[in-house]
Amino acid sequence: MQGFSGQVRDIIGGVITVGASRNGGQELTLQGVQAAMQIHDMIIVGDGNSTAHYGGTCWSGMEGGIERDDHGMKTALNTVMRVAGLMSRLNVK
Repeated sequence: MQGFSGQVRDIIGGVITVGASRNGGQELTLQGVQAAMQIHDMIIVGDGNSTAHYGGTCWSGMEGGIERDDHGMKTALNTVMRVAGLMSRLNVK
């Protein structure tokens, strides 16, 4: 019988978090989720060198919500694009 770890092993994943303030614990949350992903042998992708985070880090506390957080949305988009790019390079369907 295959456990949960076997079901997600070698699956590519990235993490996007949202906090109520710019430094609302998003990076620490990213690290915790990524630690769980790593324990289950997943392939972890961050948002890249241009924004230098572990993944997407959005701020919802501004007027207009996360849609107005240009920097956070950039980190989220970079994370999604890097996951998709790796999937493409590895020919994952």
